[in-house]
Amino acid sequence: MDNFQDKIAEIMSDPEAMKEIRSLGKMLGLGGNDPEPEPKPAPPANPLNMFPPETLGKLTALMPIISGASQEDDSTRLLAALRPFLSEERKKKLETAKKMLIVMKLLPLLKNGGLFDLF
Repeated sequence: MDNFQDKIAEIMSDPEAMKEIRSLGKMLGLGGNDPEPEPKPAPPANPLNMFPPETLGKLTALMPIISGASQEDDSTRLLAALRPFLSEERKKKLETAKKMLIVMKLLPLLKNGGLFDLF
């Protein structure tokens, strides 16, 4: 029994052996009295850093164009007024027509905005 106690004392005095025992205990889900260090928060990521400056300039120029597409005009108000009087099948066609109007409205704006110059 003395040999066993000597072996335990030897392991307890070795810092590397104690580190291995702690890591084994953590793997097994055994928490010790040692407080775990607080994880450092990750620095906030800036998604704009992913794009080169010239791309950012073009995206900035396109923002007003894209926001203008969602504004109502006489055509979209007419389609919205017709919607309650249509069957489900025709409501689907109306939604398709509404999307086509948005694309038709965007195309000249995008052309003048220089988007097609990229290709």
